[in-house]
Amino acid sequence: IAPAVQVAIRDGFGNLVTTATSVVTVALQNNSNGGTLSGTLQRAAVGGIATFPDLSVDKAAAGYALVATASGLASATSAGFDVTAAGATKLVFLGQPTTTPAGAVISPAVRVAVQDAFGNTVTGSTAPVTIAMGTNAAGATLTGTLTQSAVAGVASFGDLSLDKVGSGYTLTAVANGSTGATSAAFAITPGVATRLVFVGQPSSTATGVPVTPAVRVAVQDAFGNTVTGSAMPVTIALGENPGGSTLTGTLTQGALAGVASFSDLSLDKVGSGYTFTAAASGLAGATSVPFSVTPGLGSKLAFLVPPATAQAGTALTPAVQVAVQDEFGNLVATATPVVTVAFQNNAGGGTLSGTLQRAAVNGIATFPDLSVDKAAVGYSLVATAAGLAGVASPSF
Repeated sequence: IAPAVQVAIRDGFGNLVTTATSVVTVALQNNSNGGTLSGTLQRAAVGGIATFPDLSVDKAAAGYALVATASGLASATSAGFDVTAAGATKLVFLGQPTTTPAGAVISPAVRVAVQDAFGNTVTGSTAPVTIAMGTNAAGATLTGTLTQSAVAGVASFGDLSLDKVGSGYTLTAVANGSTGATSAAFAITPGVATRLVFVGQPSSTATGVPVTPAVRVAVQDAFGNTVTGSAMPVTIALGENPGGSTLTGTLTQGALAGVASFSDLSLDKVGSGYTFTAAASGLAGATSVPFSVTPGLGSKLAFLVPPATAQAGTALTPAVQVAVQDEFGNLVATATPVVTVAFQNNAGGGTLSGTLQRAAVNGIATFPDLSVDKAAVGYSLVATAAGLAGVASPSF
């Protein structure tokens, strides 16, 4: 405090007692902002006057006052005085960021003060303050007006938002000539649900076999964050259906922590380029990546080319063909069993000639040299193979 505070010792008539050498103590009488009075607070009077050259107060405020006391003397109270902020040295977050949904403005506004070394806001400062990401817990993008000039020493950021859900985010504040600051940690929660997204895509599978791993569909906000509080029903259907397949399984599932899981989906027809669609009330739907359905295990035989009317003793034309199929009637192109043909109904007592056993090639056994020697109406053949259900042909 300059000039130095001085306290005089006077007699009852107000005259300076120049011979007095009492020890005088000063203290804060009116402490309007919880300040601390520093310096040498006790001084012996010299020539009746105690001089305090090194007093200071660390908190800015108006209306401070000092009281002076000495043993055996009536005390005195100073006139009121003000303490203003010192020069700006640092930034401090006065209004910390709070937990906020993705894409929403952080509210209340983030506020950063320009302060002196004693924590007093430098109310005369208009310094530009810039906000940035500190700890970026989930790779979010910070948007809004990131530089604001201080008003009465405080910069206010009323339009800040982040786009990714995460916990432990922090913001930093910087300004020329001042030490920067880091905010308290805060979290970003999911925004309002707006769309569906396949987070577990379908993979190629065999007919009749559940698509594995399970198909998973997430309920997300506009920024791609899963809305973990959502339990809304999600429905799966066929999008592209190149094989004319039927989709079976539990086609509607409630989301659990924002994700609906479909573990028992299967299709019955072979094809390439199938897709699933996902739908939920009020949300934009989604389409999966393409996938294929391959044949299941061979389970039966079928006449691909049945025997046709022919002359006795001549080869049946076109050549009889027998296919290996899965339970849904799809050709099992990898199957190579030996297929045998014989009469199922020998209407004319004829003899079936030719090579009656053929190994399947690409799932098809072809019999190019079959013939019957007796004319009749109503012959039929039967095809058999080990481990497969046999089949009778139409009459010929």
